[in-house]
Amino acid sequence: MIIGLMADKGGVCKTTAAHNMGAELALLDPPVLLVDADKQADLTELCGVQSEPNIGMDAILRQVPTPSARGYIRSVAPGIDLIGTHPQMKRADRELAQRTRREYVLEEAFRDLTSDYRHIVIDVGHSEMVQLNVMTIIDVLVVPTTPAKLDADHLINMLEEADLMRQDLRLPSLRSPRRVAISVTRRSPNAGIESDGLGLIRNQFGAVLAPDIVPFSPRVIEASALHMTLREYRDRYGNRRDHTLTQAVDAYAALARHVLQIAPAMVGVA
Repeated sequence: MIIGLMADKGGVCKTTAAHNMGAELALLDPPVLLVDADKQADLTELCGVQSEPNIGMDAILRQVPTPSARGYIRSVAPGIDLIGTHPQMKRADRELAQRTRREYVLEEAFRDLTSDYRHIVIDVGHSEMVQLNVMTIIDVLVVPTTPAKLDADHLINMLEEADLMRQDLRLPSLRSPRRVAISVTRRSPNAGIESDGLGLIRNQFGAVLAPDIVPFSPRVIEASALHMTLREYRDRYGNRRDHTLTQAVDAYAALARHVLQIAPAMVGVA
């Protein structure tokens, strides 16, 4: 199964969700391949890999002919491999736009390795050309968000854009079979404005909302600095009183189980 994480705005814990959900999937149904398809290269850094030119997606998307992604895979944890990237990936937009069959470059690169992994988790940036390539191959779309009032509008835009991309590719909508999951990270449990925004999101997107709200914990920053998932950090440094950290771990585990349930039989390219 190929899972893409996309968001219409920054600061919604998209890369944190990709890292932690991928790790939870690796516990439930390994092996998992993480793919950093965001020019910021945050997922690469989170996995403890130094971003450098031609490390992975930055090279794959810019080469003609398209190389196999297999040569860019590295192991980062038991049951977890990574294809990283570098900020020079920003050049891919211009170069992809000049190619024929530019929507299928990623499909071609992954063709000979999808059978090696139970799940491929792609952290997608804001590049339209990269998003289009990801839309060609994903089975499930996960949209991370925060519950500010304006986020409901951003979610509508994100899902409409995803549908338009799939239509252009002559592929079925991901919303119709409910292969979409919206994951909400709440920064403050007592903020009234977040409660209002969460109510709007639940009213409009309840059918595709992930089962648990992810509470934000300062431990996310500490875990990231140590290149650890939240579960790893909790098990090594946590304590029984840190309920928020445990709730965050449980929420990402619930998200992984939810994704498995909405597309249980899928492995590989749609």
